[in-house]
Amino acid sequence: QTPCHGPRDLVIIGVSTGGPPVVQKILSALPADLPACILIAQHMPATFTGPFAKRLDSVCKISVSEAVNGDKFKNGHAYVCPGGKHIGVRMRGPLPEVAVTDEPRDALYKPTVNVLMETAGRCLGRRTMGVMLTGMGSDGCEGARILKEKGGCLIAQNEASCVVYGMPKAVVDARLANLILDADDIAQAIISTVKG
Repeated sequence: QTPCHGPRDLVIIGVSTGGPPVVQKILSALPADLPACILIAQHMPATFTGPFAKRLDSVCKISVSEAVNGDKFKNGHAYVCPGGKHIGVRMRGPLPEVAVTDEPRDALYKPTVNVLMETAGRCLGRRTMGVMLTGMGSDGCEGARILKEKGGCLIAQNEASCVVYGMPKAVVDARLANLILDADDIAQAIISTVKG
């Protein structure tokens, strides 16, 4: 395991089954002045992502909102992808912004973590820290490969603290994870990496 070196100003989180309590645990441990923006792809139906973002916003020091296409990157802010859409990164001139899209329409999951990992890797590579949390299947693994090729770093949640050790296991088995951490230790790793 090679540690994630910072500073990095984008944190992307991919998560599915068992995710909401883990995401809340991590985000609620982050300081309001975190010098990074956070994008979250959580497999969740469309009607649940808005209330999920509102609940996180009420319990976290950072601010949390449901992502809207074209949102600007803000430090100390987390964007949750609306269910039924995909979230990613695109460049508007020299500046990155949040892309909320319908494509790919044929994706098994909406959002798919692959789109988030791949677009962040292609746009912001070395500025990106990926976090793969509990979830079944292997969504995000292909995108994580591109993220790592472009200089991003990746933390995977460990088996003991996962509800379902699927998505993190896929990136660990593919030897893409820089660190494999318990859910309780991920927030601190984010803080130290972001600040470099």
